[in-house]
Amino acid sequence: MNRHRRISHATSYFLLLTSYLLLPTLVMPSRVAAQSQDKALERARKLLRSTPLIDGHNDLPWAIRERKDAPMDVARYDLRKPTEGHTDLARLAEGQVGAQFWSIYIPGEIKDSGFAKVQLEQFDIARRTVARYPDRLELALTADDIQRSFKRHHVGSLLGMEGGHAIENSLGALRS
Repeated sequence: MNRHRRISHATSYFLLLTSYLLLPTLVMPSRVAAQSQDKALERARKLLRSTPLIDGHNDLPWAIRERKDAPMDVARYDLRKPTEGHTDLARLAEGQVGAQFWSIYIPGEIKDSGFAKVQLEQFDIARRTVARYPDRLELALTADDIQRSFKRHHVGSLLGMEGGHAIENSLGALRS
């Protein structure tokens, strides 16, 4: 029993000493690592100043539609203030988003109206949202539009239809 106790004490001292010596290297990044992270972060920021970051999916139009106290009310969902959702103008700027695909989403089951009607309303919500903030957002229909928006420090706003059920999976309906 004394032998186990001695091993246990020796092991405890070893672990304590090792922890004491290694903990600073685990908890606090070294100066070289911090400089490396700073350089990588600055490189990323430089890249984002010269190349638009395009967010491929944002459900803001659906969030505006579903808002409990003001459904479909673009004006009441003020993007100049922090929102309860994931998107507002400050977060778009902080994330250095250069262009955004606003999702024109409709669920697979709708009880009170048809798919096409809801999809058209979603396009309307997205377009009204973009129009409400002309100093920060602008409609983008092409890659050139994205570049122009980016040079003006605006978020190029693309509209991405999600799901084919509104057009009954018909490419002909999409083309027309």
